Amino acid sequence: GEVKACLPLLEQEIALIQPDVVVALGAIAAQTLLKETKRLALLRGKLHPFQNSHLLPIFSPIHLLSRPFDKETAWLDWQKLRNHIETSLHKS
Repeated sequence: GEVKACLPLLEQEIALIQPDVVVALGAIAAQTLLKETKRLALLRGKLHPFQNSHLLPIFSPIHLLSRPFDKETAWLDWQKLRNHIETSLHKS
């Protein structure tokens, strides 16, 4: 499907750009990039080692539309991303 067709290109782009952090929106993105089968609820909230970078799984917008009670949790994840970026900038 789409994931199988697009994954090699995405991995090449990430290797070329070498971002400090990659945000995976949703379970399919997080599980595919991390090569994990754990539920997103167990993967989110932490920075995972990823290539020469980090990956932060976050609930997808569609998930938050259907489960608004997870918005507070998602907000904490976005704050974790902001803190990581700020810390990385101060190290430079």
